[in-house]
Amino acid sequence: MRLLIIHDDPEGFCGAVAGELAMPSMICGVSECVCTRAHLGMASHAFSSAVEVAEREFTKHDLVLAAASCLQESGLWSADAARILGHRVADVMAEVAARYPVGLVLRPRYDPAKDCWWYHYELPVRE
Repeated sequence: MRLLIIHDDPEGFCGAVAGELAMPSMICGVSECVCTRAHLGMASHAFSSAVEVAEREFTKHDLVLAAASCLQESGLWSADAARILGHRVADVMAEVAARYPVGLVLRPRYDPAKDCWWYHYELPVRE
């Protein structure tokens, strides 16, 4: 399955573990917070300013369980709410990853006016 993983970003910031599953950050509303320009490592619960498109031996069910677990561990959602939201997170992440080639590094940005995430990237330089 194609999905997003944390990328160790030398040009940005990365407190998460490179290679772990990534999901959008919950937006806190504080203007200076990094949550609008980062994704969250599902295991570490830490931010990274870059994610990478990867192909992994995961099923959609695996991704839903990982997202739901991350959400529940945050303490903000009950198990039932985390399971429901986990489905939505998995759908969105699979949809985003399917748009890009494996190996491409993306920089997420949240657009509050449109209430959606945008992904910026630079094409690799060919020598």
